[in-house]
Amino acid sequence: MAIPIVSDSFTALMLVATGVVAALSILFCDLTGEFARSRYFAPLVLLLLAGANGALLTGDLFNLFVFVEVMLLPSYALIAMTGGWRRLGVGRLFVVVNLLTSTVLLAGVGFVYASAGAVNLAALAGAAGEDGRVAAALGIVVMALCIKAGAVPVHGWLPAPTPAPRPA
Repeated sequence: MAIPIVSDSFTALMLVATGVVAALSILFCDLTGEFARSRYFAPLVLLLLAGANGALLTGDLFNLFVFVEVMLLPSYALIAMTGGWRRLGVGRLFVVVNLLTSTVLLAGVGFVYASAGAVNLAALAGAAGEDGRVAAALGIVVMALCIKAGAVPVHGWLPAPTPAPRPA
């Protein structure tokens, strides 16, 4: 079974926006000398970008979970290796919140599969309107993604990590 990769005009727009922001960030990192501080910085940034692009292009919920985790792994390392001593406590909070939320997200994906019989996003289109169990399971998935994204109103944990690492 293959990994479904899908794209439409909105996905293409988001990929272009991600690429532009990544290019500007990498340029800023180069100008501030961040690449010279650690030889692992560039590969971690590229792995983060690969996870973000994969999350945008995937066509099913389980692969979305995988790509979100691929995106978070270099984030842990980048927080730990940049900034002052405060970064370690902040990094610990970041890891704990994201690992707990990853567990909830994976359970939500499992509930979606158990109730709908599929995790393919095209197969799930409209399924929540037909079955309340699918709607509840997708609600768990959306809530976990909102916590990971730091969306309002579940953003209370997010302000702590942001000032600790260096701007690059």
